[in-house]
Amino acid sequence: MCRKYMHGSGLGPTSPKIKRFISLWLLFPVSLLLDVLVIYDFHFLDNDIFKTAELLESVSSFGQLPIRKFILTYHSKLIQNLLEDRKKFWSYEMFGETYGKFLRRKMVLATRLIQTMIFFGASVATLMFVSTLADDRKTVPLECWIPEFKHSTHVVLVMQFCSLCEIIYLVGAVDCLYVLTCVDIKIQFLLLQKKLKTIQVGVKPMEECLNELTICVKHHNLLLRSHKSLNRIFSEYFFVQYFVSVLAACVQLYILMYITASLEDIMKSIVYLSAVVFQVAIFFMPASDIEEEAEQFAVEIYNVNWECTSGTKFRKQLLFMLMKAQKPLYMLGGGMIHANRNEYIVLFRLAFSISTLLGGMNENGRTDK
Repeated sequence: MCRKYMHGSGLGPTSPKIKRFISLWLLFPVSLLLDVLVIYDFHFLDNDIFKTAELLESVSSFGQLPIRKFILTYHSKLIQNLLEDRKKFWSYEMFGETYGKFLRRKMVLATRLIQTMIFFGASVATLMFVSTLADDRKTVPLECWIPEFKHSTHVVLVMQFCSLCEIIYLVGAVDCLYVLTCVDIKIQFLLLQKKLKTIQVGVKPMEECLNELTICVKHHNLLLRSHKSLNRIFSEYFFVQYFVSVLAACVQLYILMYITASLEDIMKSIVYLSAVVFQVAIFFMPASDIEEEAEQFAVEIYNVNWECTSGTKFRKQLLFMLMKAQKPLYMLGGGMIHANRNEYIVLFRLAFSISTLLGGMNENGRTDK
C-alpha cells in the first residue's frame, strides 16, 4: 500500500521523472509560498486569539508538506533499504495458518486505520472547500495573508486546493510507511519469541539447537537494523510534530478554558484538538508497541534452558543476543523526544500547563469574542 502511494507521489524510489519534477519543482514551491503567506499573516494578529488559532491550524496543515517531502527525498536510500529488508521478514504462517491469521489481522487493522485517515482527511478537505464557496464571509479554507492584486483570492484558493490534495496523498505514502513498518516489526518480534521457544536444549540435538539459535540471532539483527533505519527516517518529523502539537493544543485549550466563545468556535476547537490527539497517537503508540515487544523478547531469552548444555558456542551466541536485546529500542525525535505512551501523555500535560499559565497571567483572560 505504501509503495503505491510513494510511487504516485513522485518521490518514491521507482517514481517516473515527470512525477518527480511536478512534485519538487511545481507543487513544492506552491506549498512553500503558502507557508510564507501564513507566516506573514502573523503580523496582523492584533491580539486576536481566534485568528492565532486559525493561523496555527494553517501552519500545522501546510507544514505537513515540506517535512514529508523532506523525509521522502533526503532519506530515499534509507527508505529503499528498509523496504528491501522487509522482504526478508519471516512469513506470518511459519507457525501455522491459525497463528498466521491472528498476526495478519493486526496488519489488516493497521491498513484500515491508514485508509480511514485518508478518507477522513479527504472528507474534511472537501467540506472545507464547500463551506468556503458557500460562505461569502470566508475567502479561503485556511487562514493566510492574501495579496492585493486581481484574482489573488482565486489564485490562493487554487494553491490551497493543490496543497491539501497533495497532503492527503503524502499521508498515504509517509504515515503508511511508518505505521505498517512498526506493526511489521512488532509482528516479527512475536514470531522471534515463538521461534526461541522451539529451542529445546537437551531434547533436540545440540547442532540443531545451535542452527536455530543462529537463525534467531540473524533475524534479530535484521529487526534492529530495520528499527534503526526507521528511527533515522522519522527523527526530524518526531521533533517537529512534537512542538507543533504542543503549540496547537495549547492555543485550543486556552480558547476552551479561558475565552467566552460561540458554539461554533468551541466545536471547532474540540474537533481540531481531537485531530491533534489522533495525529500524535499514530506515531507514538506504534513506537511504544515495538519497545514493549523488544523488552519481552529479552525476557524470552532468559527462558532458554542454556544451563542444560556445556557447549560454549551456544552459550556465547545466546549471551551476545541477550546483550543486544537488553538495549531499549527507543524511537527518538532529534535525539531528544522519546516517542512512547508516556511522552504522549506528557505532551498534552505540557500543553495544559502552558495554557493554564497563560490564563493565570492574563487578568482579563475571559473576554467576549
